[in-house]
Amino acid sequence: MTGYTTYLLKKEAKSLKTIVIDRKFEEMLISAVRYALGKKAYIVDDTVNYVMAILPYLSDRCKRTIERDVDNFLRGLSEIQFFAGDVMEEKSYKIWSALLDAIQIERRTV
Repeated sequence: MTGYTTYLLKKEAKSLKTIVIDRKFEEMLISAVRYALGKKAYIVDDTVNYVMAILPYLSDRCKRTIERDVDNFLRGLSEIQFFAGDVMEEKSYKIWSALLDAIQIERRTV
């Protein structure tokens, strides 16, 4: 499988799933991140947790794209407009910030 990275996703101790991380997979992942940006539902947490779990296996191109998209999203928010007392929006902001920090750390260590 030249040109592919595989990642074993351990769902339960009994079953392992192999995910082929190729360019198409990364494009779908970037699309999922873009969809979840701006949402205030469980999808934010699920998306960020999934990306964080496979972060070391993603290409630098994929990491840079997600980093740019998340950074642009966070910069575009005015804290006054964004939070306005909404607990879910504040939680979402913190989750995206954590992903951005993780990507920046990951890219520096590679």
